Amino acid sequence: MRGEHCDTVLYNGKIVTVDEHFSIAEAVAIGDGKFLEVGGNDEVHALAHRHTKEIDLEGKTVVPGFIDTHPHMIHKAICPDERFSARSTETIVSLVGLSSIEAIKERIAEKAEKTPQSKWIVTSPIGEPPYYFNVPGTLKESRWPSRWDLDEVSPHNPVYIAPPSSRAPNTTILNSYGLKLIGVTKDTPSEQQDVRVVKDPETGEPTGQFQGMQRIYNFSPLLKKLNQLLPQATLDEMVNELRAAIKERNAAGVTAVYEAHDVFSKHLLPCKELWSRDELTMRICFAYEVDVTKSLSEIESWIKGLVHATGSGFGDDWLKICGINVPIDAPIRFGLGLMKEPYLDPYGKPTTGVQIVPTETLKHIALLAARNNLRLNSCISGNKAADVTLEVFGEVNREIPIKDRRWAIQHVQFASQENFDKCKELGVCVTVCTNFEWGEGAEVYVGRLGRDLAAKAMPLRPWLDAGVCISQGTDWGPYQPMFTIWQSLKRVYGLTGESLAGPAQKITREEALRMYTINGARVLFWEDKLGTIEAGKLADLVVLDNDILTCPLDEIKDTKALMTMVGGEVVYEGS
Repeated sequence: MRGEHCDTVLYNGKIVTVDEHFSIAEAVAIGDGKFLEVGGNDEVHALAHRHTKEIDLEGKTVVPGFIDTHPHMIHKAICPDERFSARSTETIVSLVGLSSIEAIKERIAEKAEKTPQSKWIVTSPIGEPPYYFNVPGTLKESRWPSRWDLDEVSPHNPVYIAPPSSRAPNTTILNSYGLKLIGVTKDTPSEQQDVRVVKDPETGEPTGQFQGMQRIYNFSPLLKKLNQLLPQATLDEMVNELRAAIKERNAAGVTAVYEAHDVFSKHLLPCKELWSRDELTMRICFAYEVDVTKSLSEIESWIKGLVHATGSGFGDDWLKICGINVPIDAPIRFGLGLMKEPYLDPYGKPTTGVQIVPTETLKHIALLAARNNLRLNSCISGNKAADVTLEVFGEVNREIPIKDRRWAIQHVQFASQENFDKCKELGVCVTVCTNFEWGEGAEVYVGRLGRDLAAKAMPLRPWLDAGVCISQGTDWGPYQPMFTIWQSLKRVYGLTGESLAGPAQKITREEALRMYTINGARVLFWEDKLGTIEAGKLADLVVLDNDILTCPLDEIKDTKALMTMVGGEVVYEGS
């Protein structure tokens, strides 16, 4: 009977199942969107019939589809400063690859010629994504463009050069028209609640440069005003950008994502639109962000209304909503990570970070989540934030058991043995991002926290040894799973190529692959459907051009997906 439904057979390959025993098979049969049989060539071929498509893998390696549990992919579609910064679109001018202010001016001038007067010209950040190393040092002039530079090519249109989310102090640049619209003059104070207005040291005039313009957890009225003035993406634009972002990740082997940070109902719009058109080629699971600017009574009323996000989530195999997220602190690179020990902020001043949500408020929200059967995620960066969060989780657990609810902590750049043990005790899942080390290690971890703390950054081995479910995310960094798997094994800093991670931090290739597949599926409450290549599960897989289990380590980062399947359908096929 199963043979009648056999649509595709992949044979003569190395099928890395990532099942309980990490079994290796030769072939896999697919039908009705699921894996029908996994095993030897002969037994799998027995299910084929004259309409079955047969693919000779010629020894190629096949792994389960990759699951990114912290991608910020959806923000590429909706945020004006993040919409495909690496490419030009109808609305965003790409500055990627430009190495001088003159080249930047030329690119903006081209756009100004085609843009009606008074309409905004919005550009990508300056430099090379995703981490924008050494800007503005990469420019010929070794300085940022000024308002006056931009005025020369766009006197009749406001210009906004977006800040990179991944590089502090998150520099934004406006021309004079833009400054006028937001009301910034020579008399405007330089310090604007987390934002700095950079001024000419001789004249006192604003240069057009603003620092500290990170979008996440920035409550500056100046930034709020700017965001209200900037053009907002239309639904069609959001849908087109999201479709492109998904295809880009499909080509890298990503088949499912967990968007659980800074996600609000508006972010569902393009996803729901693609879902309603039956155009999703990636499985998406959401958790709503708690709006911490609201009162506790407003938050309580909102939480009680989230009946569609309870338990393991509501939706189908393509799109579902599961739980909520509350931030405790903010990224260390912004100087906002809550740490026990002082460190330097982006301006060189000592800080211990901030606690965005007071402990009592966090406990109130956590109890509400437990009482309403909502999985709670918490975004934390610093070691003190980890202690505060897990202490609250423990207090809630004594009142309402949470061990089987898979509450989660995200980012977790620094953690202690007590944190490892507490997460195991409470059944807390952890989403990590070793790409932080690549993008921030030399500048932030070593330069601002010191080598002793840097050596403890982004622990993996201790989480695994404690028996905690940890999964992999990319978080504004390189979205390619092959790069991220390589980085989780290599543990080097992008600027210097050095690593402070000693033997005690090492993990195996099998563990790195599990983090990106079955562990991610557990975080999404989809482990019965995704994460391994086993009969009965949804047929999400990736065919690779190299054997990442045996090849030289440095070849992993350059390994490419030859084919990606989601639900048994080919969503990407390379040459």
